[in-house]
Amino acid sequence: MCSPCASPRPDRSTTTSTSTKEPRIPKPSYNRTIHRDLVHRASVAEVFVTGLRATDDGRHEAAIQLPRSHAYFGDHTEAWLRSGDLLLLQEAFRQSGMAVMHRFHGLPTSTAFLLRTLEIEDVAQTPWRRDPSPARLVCDVSLVRPFLAGDRLVGGLVAMALSRDGAPGAKAQYSFSGTTRGQWEALRASAREGLGLTGEPRALAPGERASPATVGRIDRRNVVITEPRESEEGLRADLVVDTDHATLFDHPLDHVPGALVVEAARQLAVAFVGKNTEEPMELRRLTARFTSFIELDLVATATAVATSERDDLSVVCQVSQKGRDAASITLQYRPVRAWT
Repeated sequence: MCSPCASPRPDRSTTTSTSTKEPRIPKPSYNRTIHRDLVHRASVAEVFVTGLRATDDGRHEAAIQLPRSHAYFGDHTEAWLRSGDLLLLQEAFRQSGMAVMHRFHGLPTSTAFLLRTLEIEDVAQTPWRRDPSPARLVCDVSLVRPFLAGDRLVGGLVAMALSRDGAPGAKAQYSFSGTTRGQWEALRASAREGLGLTGEPRALAPGERASPATVGRIDRRNVVITEPRESEEGLRADLVVDTDHATLFDHPLDHVPGALVVEAARQLAVAFVGKNTEEPMELRRLTARFTSFIELDLVATATAVATSERDDLSVVCQVSQKGRDAASITLQYRPVRAWT
């Protein structure tokens, strides 16, 4: 989920040029990022989309340049650094879809997006390579099922495909609702009243973080769960919510963002995999469903259980708060040797 952002200034780098004789649709540029408001970021350093265009067959494309080094997305121990970070690709998909909804489908940048479901899969035939120069990626974005109120877009199902030099890299699908600022405030007030909360959300002090190595991280500031503990339901941990985190809280939020919830599930899954197999594994597919807001001023807990199918290992994480399920995330791993 994402809270509203301010309206952007016009970005001429992504306008479509035309000719009186024949329409010309230039390829998106990789020279600079688009305006940060189009992707709901406060810091330009966190913007990965560098251009947008509508193609001549009615599709939309976003040009993306991912950082080769990043304090958050690039912070992994060697065992979990064999291929590209699927959650970095998730952020690229999020930005691409959001920018296309603003630029081409009429949603104002003051729109608050509520993420309902998410599905992302690495479909590359070979591991993501790390070149000495930045990769130029293209994201194809399609609004496959618009949700309308009259003639106004209020949500939809979006399908996306990320490619590199024409080769498939990853695909994603997500459903969202778009709200006005007034609708957002009413939703948040209702959600908080249902939990017995009043006043402005105030984040709890972050709990004691797990050992970074346990969750595949190097920098403890990127750890978002407590030390995992065994329980009858499986492996459990509380979410560690640090509102000073430069990437997860790039701008002020009145709830725990979906990106943190998904990362908490991944970190708990990494701990689970580390406890249950000695074979190197990598994340290949992730699905998530968000059913309610996760509040800053209440403890949230994640529980992980696993199922196996052939060589694949699926870890199902349920995130709950005050006895209520708020999100369900399934992470599918496969052995690294599957590449060979």
